[in-house]
Amino acid sequence: MKKLRHLGTDETENAETALNSLIYLYIAGEIVEAAKDNKGYSYCNAEAKFVDLDMLSLLKSYGLAKSSPRTSDKWAPHFTSLTLKGRKVAKEVVKGRISDHSSEIESFISKNPKVIQILLRGLKRRKGISIQISGDTGLRLEDTMSLYDVLPHMQSAELDSLPAICSKVLLNPPSNLEWAFCHFYANTVFRKAAFQLFEFLESIGLAAKVYVHDAWGNYLWDEYRAPEEVFEAMFRPVEINLETLQRFGAIVIILYTGLSKELEELAMFYGIPSKMIEDERITMERLGIVEGRTVVKKERFEKHARMRLAEVLCKEICQS
Repeated sequence: MKKLRHLGTDETENAETALNSLIYLYIAGEIVEAAKDNKGYSYCNAEAKFVDLDMLSLLKSYGLAKSSPRTSDKWAPHFTSLTLKGRKVAKEVVKGRISDHSSEIESFISKNPKVIQILLRGLKRRKGISIQISGDTGLRLEDTMSLYDVLPHMQSAELDSLPAICSKVLLNPPSNLEWAFCHFYANTVFRKAAFQLFEFLESIGLAAKVYVHDAWGNYLWDEYRAPEEVFEAMFRPVEINLETLQRFGAIVIILYTGLSKELEELAMFYGIPSKMIEDERITMERLGIVEGRTVVKKERFEKHARMRLAEVLCKEICQS
């Protein structure tokens, strides 16, 4: 078997374990293999719950992995990552697994094609897809998605992603509104569906729970990750109505700016019609939430925005 020969072993069980460790390194990018505090005690061995550390020496011996500290400090942690050769082997294995499980992947996508494409687009990172493992609230892929179903999850959703969505530094037209729409709902209403996606991918060896650390190996959080090849195999262009994207953008920047002067600048940047902004403002004024450009009832202001965000989503994808 070609994959086993890459690892220089004929023992199927050991080779499979080594391959899984290889793929974990490919997905994670790097792990903290060893670190010591100033008394010589190891303090960064949490990777052991995700990867077989005994296999690291085997991977290194065949030139597939390397380990080194980032600084000359004697207490600096050692980070292990794949070599170029290791990445090539890992990429081949990942593509093989995608091919082997292609029918299962297509079957999973068919559960809810549009939501899955929203997840893939919204969770995209520089290399693959990822989501922090916390707060598994939201709808599952098989749940009904009427306004009645969506609204409770929207009302309780964390809005931490708003600054990133509204940052012109992070986004470039014309695709910014599509990414913002998908990113926002993937991390709020569809968060539980996102975990379903990663749990499925993990079950076929194409995703992993990754130990995220800082430059000194200190634990930060766990997250799910899947490699770029998985994204490329599963992603189809997301078809979202332009008016839906603009309406979403209008509500988000109103909520983010509180109708301040920054509103017009963001609206122009995103290409959101001024009439759409004004329509939303007039509705809030009629409800007694704002007076002119001043928010007079802050609690109702956010609650109303959440309601509108749920309505926009349902108009696009939900079945009443």
